Amino acid sequence: MYFGEMGEQLKAIDAMHKFVWVNLISDMFSKMENAFMFGDLHLFINVINGVMIIHCEDILLLRRCMATYLNIAIHFNTLFASQGFFLIMPTILRCYSQRQTNRLFCQTVEYMCKQFYILHRKPFLLQMCGSIANLIDNNNNDLEINAMKIKAKYFFQLCNAMENMNNMSDPLDILALVDHPKPLKALDLCYRDDPNTFCLLTDVMASCVTVCAFAPDSRRSHQMLLVMHAVLPHFIEHLERETAKQNNAPSAVKHEINVYSTLCVEMKALVNSCEVLARGPTRTFDIVNSETKKTTTQWDQIDNSEMQKETFRRPRDTLLLLCATFIEKAGPRLKELTKLASALEHVKIPELMDHKCHVKLSDVALSLLKVAPYDLNTMGCVGLQNLLSVCKRMGETQQSLA
Repeated sequence: MYFGEMGEQLKAIDAMHKFVWVNLISDMFSKMENAFMFGDLHLFINVINGVMIIHCEDILLLRRCMATYLNIAIHFNTLFASQGFFLIMPTILRCYSQRQTNRLFCQTVEYMCKQFYILHRKPFLLQMCGSIANLIDNNNNDLEINAMKIKAKYFFQLCNAMENMNNMSDPLDILALVDHPKPLKALDLCYRDDPNTFCLLTDVMASCVTVCAFAPDSRRSHQMLLVMHAVLPHFIEHLERETAKQNNAPSAVKHEINVYSTLCVEMKALVNSCEVLARGPTRTFDIVNSETKKTTTQWDQIDNSEMQKETFRRPRDTLLLLCATFIEKAGPRLKELTKLASALEHVKIPELMDHKCHVKLSDVALSLLKVAPYDLNTMGCVGLQNLLSVCKRMGETQQSLA
């Protein structure tokens, strides 16, 4: 954008221009009432987002933009407790995913997410997951980059960095620009006495399971399933690396087994709570797929039919994909841990999925197969294919051992 003759000068002028704009918007935010009509607020926030996209590696602009984000998260706490982070987190995490070589920028984003979590706790966490669920790129190849996507491995890296709440170094001294008592504390009185701790397993994964259990067939539940599927493989690999770093010491093996025990409980709770997804198509769904109604045009009827098929298919496919990935990744590792823990006392290897969970998953797969004769895309569901492949391999392994 700033290449060619006078490129550096143009970049400097543009940076000064954007700095003035950020200061103006920041001052406007500080003068607004907390009960400001939130309908137009996104127009002002998009100015800051645009500056972040273009100049996020400019330290002065980065510091000012991040301080503005913190100030509005505090000032408009009612909005940010429900939906405000949907306006800023996609931009921040896209920049984070694309600038992994800039360690100062990455540390700044990690510090900001820690502060957001301290201020808003679970609402921030759920909004962050929901805002990027459809933007996650599960391709780990760094040479294949989509500027609109967020690499799953970098999202996991951010969540893993947030676990270290003891390291609260502010590399750009952002809090100096925040008009609020320091250190920052939870804005909601419900969280005031909670410790400033963060755990990927008991916070991210457990929160996603809770949302799915509340409304398994909702759009928000589908977003949480996508986030869990993005994080789970990297989490399992991380556990294995941490144990290997300690040369498979008994304490490290025991810790990993304990983590798997919690993870298996969460996955079983997820599958058992998604009983709604095991049901077949409803009567309304069947009517939509029948002959065209006279009150609507044929094209509107086709669009409505495809939308209902997609709504029916997506959460079931994602759940099957998540469970297939869990069985495929965690199964071999648990076998290795069984060998490593053979000499340890009072250690019980957890069961991946019990009989009840396998029955539920088969019912979910069957509900998709019931739609397959009327919807060819259903047979192309990756989750359905992966689960059947995993079950087939498990059956062949057990048969060979017998």
